[in-house]
Amino acid sequence: MHDGLRITGGEHRGRKLFSPPKNTIRPASDMIRQAVFNMLGSDILGVDFYDVFAGTGVVGLEAISRGARRAIFVENSRKQIQLIERNTKHVGVWDQADVRMADAFLWGRHFKANGGPTIVFIGPPYELFAEKETEKTLGLVERVQNALRPGDLLVFQFARQVSTDRLPRQEGWYRLRQYGKSQVGLWSIPDPDAPKAASDDGIDDGIDERSIDNETDEGSTDDESANP
Repeated sequence: MHDGLRITGGEHRGRKLFSPPKNTIRPASDMIRQAVFNMLGSDILGVDFYDVFAGTGVVGLEAISRGARRAIFVENSRKQIQLIERNTKHVGVWDQADVRMADAFLWGRHFKANGGPTIVFIGPPYELFAEKETEKTLGLVERVQNALRPGDLLVFQFARQVSTDRLPRQEGWYRLRQYGKSQVGLWSIPDPDAPKAASDDGIDDGIDERSIDNETDEGSTDDESANP
């Protein structure tokens, strides 16, 4: 069991989780996970929460702890799938977990939200933000965006070197924040009746640059994955 890998809030706050061998994957820090769920607030209650590139499963487990109806874990590594299953049983939420062994990019081609409210968290490993891979990763984000319905939410954790100008469907992004080497943004289908946000230079680009906060993630490392 990893001394530092734990659930940070909700019913199972403080519960320690099993983690993979050292230096194989690096779970997102407590600070980033707390920031994500603070941004979501009460929107997490009763939703189907998709943890894509799930790794240890800590993000989806935290979603359940904080009130999600269930978590769907998407992960392509058999070892990580076994770890997720072990952690869901350890926390006692196996009946709220749907663990799927699948390549995230293939999964994204067929993703359809269920009938209830849905939040999708996409936190790829940082190697998927190398220049040749970034467009592929952003393509996955756009496919998920196109499958969501009004009221659903997308959370994207991505590398700081990726410009927010490259994010697909610019008009729906908000609460873009930076934490060390990571950025986090929320996206939802924009309300056509709501006024569009404008950047500080007066150009209406759909993203309110004033919502981009800079915060230091003291728990991050240079090679930390965007998601566990």
